[in-house]
Amino acid sequence: MRIAIFLLFCVFITSACSWTNKQRRAFKEECAQKEKFNDVVFLFMGFDNSEFDTIWVKEYSDTSLLDTFSVFVSPSQSHYGKERKVRSASIERPMNVNYTYHFMLPGQEPYELSNMKMVMWSQFSMMSEGWGCVMGEYTIDGEKFEQSANPTFIKRETQGEE
Repeated sequence: MRIAIFLLFCVFITSACSWTNKQRRAFKEECAQKEKFNDVVFLFMGFDNSEFDTIWVKEYSDTSLLDTFSVFVSPSQSHYGKERKVRSASIERPMNVNYTYHFMLPGQEPYELSNMKMVMWSQFSMMSEGWGCVMGEYTIDGEKFEQSANPTFIKRETQGEE
């Protein structure tokens, strides 16, 4: 009797937490049509904490400047972050996949984030299957990134540095 109850419980748990193929297809289509996203964590590699604490971002639709806004960049806190010079920022305002964003970092040419797409992202746990919709495909300065949830801006060498 206990085995039957256990098996019934297992069937209930696994069936209640799984997505059907139809649900996955519908979610993927809905995700691909989304144009706005927010709460993306951007990474900045190779920059000392002392170089800047705020950057400017310019938002363009085609060639028209729509907005300019500032973003606070968190300093490296951990030993790993300080050693590798990895910093992060989160832009909490809505951003649009159809726009182009120029990230203005002191001492650097602007970094261009463009050609963004929303992608369906698996979010599994031990007991369930889930899916999210994230901005996970984009280009930075013409280099394409796929299945990458954190756009990363790497410090460029400037003239005189070697």
